[in-house]
Amino acid sequence: MKPNYLKSLIFSLALFCSYNAAAQIDTLVMPGNNLIVGEVKGMQYGVITIETDYSDDDFTIEWLDVVAIRTQTRFLISLSNGERLNGTVSSYGSEHGVKIHESDGTELADVALEDIVFLNGVESDFWGRMSASIDFGINLTKANNFKQYNARSNVGYRADRWSAGLSYDLLRSSQDETDPIRRQEFGSTFQYYLEQKWYIAGNLNLLSNTEQALDLRRSLKFGGGRSIIKNNKAEWGAIVGIAFLNEEFDNSSLTEPVDPNPRASTEAFIGTNANLFDTGDLSLTSSLYMYPSLTESGRFRTDFSLDVKYDLPLDFYIKTGLTYNYDNQPAEAGNESDYVMSIGFGWEL
Repeated sequence: MKPNYLKSLIFSLALFCSYNAAAQIDTLVMPGNNLIVGEVKGMQYGVITIETDYSDDDFTIEWLDVVAIRTQTRFLISLSNGERLNGTVSSYGSEHGVKIHESDGTELADVALEDIVFLNGVESDFWGRMSASIDFGINLTKANNFKQYNARSNVGYRADRWSAGLSYDLLRSSQDETDPIRRQEFGSTFQYYLEQKWYIAGNLNLLSNTEQALDLRRSLKFGGGRSIIKNNKAEWGAIVGIAFLNEEFDNSSLTEPVDPNPRASTEAFIGTNANLFDTGDLSLTSSLYMYPSLTESGRFRTDFSLDVKYDLPLDFYIKTGLTYNYDNQPAEAGNESDYVMSIGFGWEL
C-alpha cells in the first residue's frame, strides 16, 4: 500500500473517531503512524498542544515532528512570511504539505508545515488568548545581615490583529551600614500587526532606581518594526521610533541634592529583540535598545536584557536574567550604569 493511501486511510479513521466524540475534533499523525485524536489548543514556539479525553494532561509535541494534521477547529494562523489567516488546516499527499481552508471549504493557502509558526483557536475564550508568568528569588546572608529579594511578572493577551502586555519587576536589597537598594519597573506594550512582517507599537515604561538616583522615569515610545526572522526555531526583529522622557530625581539620601525639577527630553530609538526556543527545555530571550537624545546634546542611553529559562514539569520553570541600563548623562549623584542579575523559580499560564 502506498504511503499516501495509508495516510488517507489513517485520516478517514481519525475523522470517524472525531465525529463520534464531541470534544475530540482534531487529529495528529505522529511518526510510526500513531494517532492522537482530540482538540488542538494551539501552537507556539515550535510546540503544539492537544487536549484529549483519555489523558489528565494535555500533550505537547514538537511541531516539526508531526507527520500529518487535520482540524475542524478554526485557527488564527501566522506564517513565516508574516501573513495571517483564519481557517482550518489539513495535510495532503506531499510530505509536510498543508492546506488552509475557510469554513465553507474555500482554499486560502497551500504551505509547508514548517511555514506555519503560530496557531490559536479563533473561537478561544478570553483565558485561551492569555499568557502569564511570575517568578521569585531570594538571597539571605548572615554576614552584614544581607537580604535581597526579587520578583518578575508578565501578563499578555493576543487577538487576531493585535497584542498587548504588562510587566512588573521588583528588586529590594539591604545590609547593615549601607543604604537600602530599591529598583522597580513597570511596562505596558501594544502592537498592531500590519501586512506581511510589519507592525506598529507603543510602550509606556516607569522606572524607579536608587542606583541612578531616579525617583521616577517615565518613558513613552512609539515606533514601527519588522520581523526579520520568524520560524519554528527563532524570532528576531527590529524597531525604530521616538521616545518622550520625563525624569524626577530622589534627593532623600544625597549629601549634595540634585535639581528636584523634572527633566524632560525627546529621544530617537532603535531596538532589536531575539527569541531562541528550539533548544529543548531551554529558551533564550534578549533585547537591546539604544536612545540618542534629540534635545540634550551628546546624551545617549542603552537598555539591555537577557533571560534564560529552563522549563520544568507542570508549567513551572527556573529563570536567570540580566538587566543593564546605561546613561552617559545621569543625575549628578547617580551612576552612569546599573545592572541586575537574578535567578528565580516561577510558574506560567
